[in-house]
Amino acid sequence: MNDILILSDDKTTVLSVEDNDVESVVIPDSVTKIGNGAFSRCSHLKNIDIPESVTEIGDKAFSGCSSLKSIDIPNSVTKIGVWAFSECSSLESIDIPESVTEIVELAFSGCGSLESIKVSKNNYVYKSVEGILYDKKMTSIIRFPMKHKNVA
Repeated sequence: MNDILILSDDKTTVLSVEDNDVESVVIPDSVTKIGNGAFSRCSHLKNIDIPESVTEIGDKAFSGCSSLKSIDIPNSVTKIGVWAFSECSSLESIDIPESVTEIVELAFSGCGSLESIKVSKNNYVYKSVEGILYDKKMTSIIRFPMKHKNVA
C-alpha cells in the first residue's frame, strides 16, 4: 500500500498519493506529518491507518474525502490544520485524543454527516459535551456537528 504514497525526501511527510481512487492507505511509521492537501480529493478513501509517529495533520489533508466515515487520530497528534477534514461528507464521528492542542478553524467544515465529536477527558484544551466540541473552559463552541441529534 505504501507504494502509492509520495513522501518527502526524508520520508517524514506524506506529500500526496499517486492514485486519487485509492480506498485504503497504511502510512509508514517514519511519517511525522500528513502534509497540506496530501489526500485532498481522494473521494474513494474509506480506510486510513495513521501511525503513532504522526504529530500533525496539515491543512486540507483529507479535504474532499467523501467516502471516509471515521478516522482514528493517534494520541501523538498535536495539531489538526485548517480545513483538514472539510467536505468529508460521510464522516460520522471523530475522536480527538488528549494530545491535540490545536484545531485550526474550519477543520470539520462541510462534514454533512457528522453526528458527534468526542474529546478525551484528559485533553487540556478542548472538551466535548453531548458530541459538541468546545474550548476547555466552555466559553466557545468550536464545532457543532451538522447532523447532531439536536439539529432540527
